[in-house]
Amino acid sequence: MTMVPCGLIWRRFLANRGFSNKASEIVAEVTGTSDVYGPPDPKSSLRLITFYIPPDETAYEKEYRLKRALVQDWNHMFWTAHNVQFNQAKEQFVMSVMERRGNDANVTGQPLTADDLSEFYRAFLDENREKHLRYNIEWHKKNISLLWPGIKANLSRLKKQVSFM
Repeated sequence: MTMVPCGLIWRRFLANRGFSNKASEIVAEVTGTSDVYGPPDPKSSLRLITFYIPPDETAYEKEYRLKRALVQDWNHMFWTAHNVQFNQAKEQFVMSVMERRGNDANVTGQPLTADDLSEFYRAFLDENREKHLRYNIEWHKKNISLLWPGIKANLSRLKKQVSFM
């Protein structure tokens, strides 16, 4: 039996539904000399970054930028899939509550109360506790792994600036 990485499964799932799996491929015209933070993505709710590429980018800066883009892509994929799952589960919950209330609630258009939704949120968090725990551990690992490339990139930039003086 061949093991398929979970990330690969999610990429295929999202690709089949028209979701991009490369958040960093979003092309925007960058003016100035810094990264540009976009508006919240409609699917992941993350503010995606268009990474600035300096004309004299060093190899260490490029490595750091590309690794940051990979972390952003991973994060974007996770939250896109999570939000799709959340919205589907919430929609099913709302429909089941409306069915339980019967036709009277549907006619009056009575909205769900905060207590109704708190049941859903609690159940959803309980069901996804392990997934959130794994996400948090992986997110910390990925961000810690950016420290050394970031230090090398900043030192190479500093070295280049000092040599121009």
